[in-house]
Amino acid sequence: MSNTTSDAPLNAPSQDIVLERSIYYGVIFMSICYGVCMYMFFHSLTLYFGFQKDLRQQYRLYMIIGTSSVFFDTIAVFANVVLMQFMWIDHRDFEGGPLGYFLAHSSAWWQVLGTATAMVANFIGDGLLIYRCYIIWHGSWLIITFPILLYLGSVAMALVTLVQSARPGDFFTGIAVNFGVPWAVLSVTLNVFVTTIIIVRLMGARRRLKGIMPRDALSVYTGISAVLVESCLPFSVLGIIFAVTYGKSLPIGPAFMFIWGVFVTLAPQFIIFRVMNGKSWTTDIVTQATAGNWNTNTNTNTTQSRNQPISFRTDFNQASNTKLNSSMTPSGVEVEMHTVTEDYKRDPMV
Repeated sequence: MSNTTSDAPLNAPSQDIVLERSIYYGVIFMSICYGVCMYMFFHSLTLYFGFQKDLRQQYRLYMIIGTSSVFFDTIAVFANVVLMQFMWIDHRDFEGGPLGYFLAHSSAWWQVLGTATAMVANFIGDGLLIYRCYIIWHGSWLIITFPILLYLGSVAMALVTLVQSARPGDFFTGIAVNFGVPWAVLSVTLNVFVTTIIIVRLMGARRRLKGIMPRDALSVYTGISAVLVESCLPFSVLGIIFAVTYGKSLPIGPAFMFIWGVFVTLAPQFIIFRVMNGKSWTTDIVTQATAGNWNTNTNTNTTQSRNQPISFRTDFNQASNTKLNSSMTPSGVEVEMHTVTEDYKRDPMV
């Protein structure tokens, strides 16, 4: 008699074990990405409310987009978490085990709700990406015509997929796949196309501005981080992996589905975070880059409006030369103290 033992249940197909592990690790990484997303959102929100009124008005649209995206994605994340609780804890004795419960309840109303909100978050993220492409390409409607068509096609197929997922069956291998794959392909194609043309634009701007823009500003607007965030390159790569694994019904597909599902919100949050920190492309900067010139007075950080030195003038009875002293307060605000001469003191306008 052999003394070897196996951790896998008897008669359990290996593919089912891989699928269940895929779901498990997908939920773990989804939770990590969701935590990063929430940090980015609240950090951006803190910066936003620290701006002056005119800047808050200018960036209100970004915060509306960010808040809406987080709201819908939060519903999707918690719907998935509840499903994991039911399949692994509350109903682990379900016929077919946890995986059997997962497949049998993938069309439950709360799962359909989670799918719907994830799709809405995806629509918001894709819309922001197209809008940023429009800004970076200096308001060219011709450039974004094809992405808009892809966007409309993606929305249509997503709605059909949502209807099919509400019917009994498996979201990964059932009839929903027949509509889910075209939706995933259209969405990923949109991301890849917009990513490509944004990268092309940024690289072209880097070549034009390399000799006239300060090195630090060049790094901010055309560096690696700018390319990765503005183009949503990681999101596009992850989308390709998701589309392939989902289309081929591979058991590792759910892991990438869960991660991609939260990246539809995380990627826009990175863009909004750069906007709130004054490191994103604006219409003025694009105009200068297109013309091949750089104004050294360009404000490269919107938060400078909150960090300008505070000047005080103090009068002294004795005559003295005008002096300038600079010091830092405990809060980190630079204070400039100007001493005023006796002659200036007698001037009532001083």
